Amino acid sequence: RNLAQARLMSETLDVGALIYLSCPDRERLVQRLQRRALKENRLDDANLEVIRRRLENYETESRPVLDFYGEALLRRVDAVQTPLEVLRDVVGILLSL
Repeated sequence: RNLAQARLMSETLDVGALIYLSCPDRERLVQRLQRRALKENRLDDANLEVIRRRLENYETESRPVLDFYGEALLRRVDAVQTPLEVLRDVVGILLSL
């Protein structure tokens, strides 16, 4: 989830791939997060300010992990797809390793 964890993990494990669930459409991402929050009865997570903070946290904490591992290990999955399609793509990546 963050650079410190990535460094620690790379000291212990031989990381062969990094699966990145990509959702460049921020509006669609926000809608999906709000739906999930309502479905799971986590109403505070449906708040736009909470979502904005989470996205900011991702940019500062998690995105550097992608740079740390580099493009060679990065496997992108389009997270805008349906959950079943995302699962299919992730399983396909795992089976190819």
